[in-house]
Amino acid sequence: MTSTIETDNGDRVIGEGRNATFIDGLGLPPTAEGIFLTNTRTYFADFDISGAPTPQAGSGVYCTDRSNCGKALSIRGSSLTVQSVDCHDNGGNCIGGGGSTEVTVDDLNCWNNGNAYSMTSSFVYAACIKRAAVYAPPGRTTVTNSSIHDNPWVGIWCDHCKYGLFDIEGNRFVNNGLAGIEWEMSGGWTTDDRAVIRNNVFRGNNALAASYSAGMHVSTANDITISGNTFRRNVVAGISIIFAASRNPPQPDSRGVAVRNNAMNGNLVGGCDLQGVICRNNG
Repeated sequence: MTSTIETDNGDRVIGEGRNATFIDGLGLPPTAEGIFLTNTRTYFADFDISGAPTPQAGSGVYCTDRSNCGKALSIRGSSLTVQSVDCHDNGGNCIGGGGSTEVTVDDLNCWNNGNAYSMTSSFVYAACIKRAAVYAPPGRTTVTNSSIHDNPWVGIWCDHCKYGLFDIEGNRFVNNGLAGIEWEMSGGWTTDDRAVIRNNVFRGNNALAASYSAGMHVSTANDITISGNTFRRNVVAGISIIFAASRNPPQPDSRGVAVRNNAMNGNLVGGCDLQGVICRNNG
């Protein structure tokens, strides 16, 4: 790829298989937002996609119209579906963007997304999947049957998700640098925003060993149920729940957080003493 492609409504981009069709973004300029700008009802399946670049950290060069470039699939329109795709070695995200888009992901193999530029403190958006500023409905994000592993920062990150269900079920989060999942400044804004994290495996995350990292991290957020998951050998903690009143605006306050029936295998659960947090049967 030498230039970004913007899909039309209803486009279907289907390869011959993830070991047969390869989409390489290394020919893009480093300031490009991504390989694809997706539109309404876009469907992607059966290929390998990699190489969306970013500028070099500290070079003084920045993305053209926003700080978070380097995406394989930059979210636009009202709906996006991704099925049976390998997505790796992108400078920012495999899938990234906010807005009201409904995102459905199944059988994604996602690794090494994020680099020094997207992890710089001025930006900090590196993740396999990053949803942010979901300020209009439907805003739903569903991820199933996927392997989210070896990303240098976060696996899946929802930041200021104010609408829609964040439904993450039946996935593996392995060896991600900071957290497998980050639910941040989300929930508690409207009756339509909540998260369900169930029947996933979290193993070997938090190698960066930041004090707030965990396999599953809830950061000044509400309305999340974490149940039926298996945690093993996460470096800092299996589950971490924190609240910072200094966040601006400090709307979510850790209420409606339920942690129950998870297999912790010696991993810690932190934050159960916060008001509004319920932790039960985590052994």
